[in-house]
Amino acid sequence: MKHVNDRTRGLQPIHGFTLIELLVVVAIIAILIAILLPVLSKTRFTARKVTCGARLGQIYVAFSAYLQDYNDQAFWRANDIHNNGMEWYVYGGRETGNYCTDQMGLFNRVIPRPLNLYVSNEIRTFMCPEDSKGWEWAQGYTHYDWVGNSYIFNCTGYLSEDYLPLDDLSRGFAGKVFTTAADLSTTAVFLDTSLVKSPQDWHEGNGNICFGDGHVKFVMVKELERYCWNQ
Repeated sequence: MKHVNDRTRGLQPIHGFTLIELLVVVAIIAILIAILLPVLSKTRFTARKVTCGARLGQIYVAFSAYLQDYNDQAFWRANDIHNNGMEWYVYGGRETGNYCTDQMGLFNRVIPRPLNLYVSNEIRTFMCPEDSKGWEWAQGYTHYDWVGNSYIFNCTGYLSEDYLPLDDLSRGFAGKVFTTAADLSTTAVFLDTSLVKSPQDWHEGNGNICFGDGHVKFVMVKELERYCWNQ
């Protein structure tokens, strides 16, 4: 018995946390979460913005390769550009299974979409990471699911207030020699759809634009009129 007492003589009783101590720990954790959540949210926002800009950059690289193969002509043009020509979205992206059947089924009819070959058919290149919310005018689908592309091509110039392309077919790049633009560094070529349709839905009301010289800029909607649209 003496031997057992010798072994246990140096042990101290173990006390658990008191209720107050536990409450203090919980309160500290809650404070840390409150501090970190906005930071994490901002980090995710920045990551999506950067990814979006990078995808527009990839699209421009693909577009540049296309221009080299087609004597600098930016796709094609037709008298009825919105049904048979190079419309805003069919230059790249998903070719079939798109839910929009308007414009004589154009969004499921252009096969292959010309830039898909130049991105090795990695069609998610044409999907903005912010394009995750269903839009009422698209019957509740995301824009990518609606037309197979999140990014507008400047085919017919600047957009009117009701978000429809102006009817002047002398505007925009579709069917034109790309290098004829007066100032490619300020002329928009590809941009986030949300900038002209539902600005509040992507990038907190802002968006990315890829210009004719290949640089990408994150801009506010009110800045759109500052730039050239090859008019």
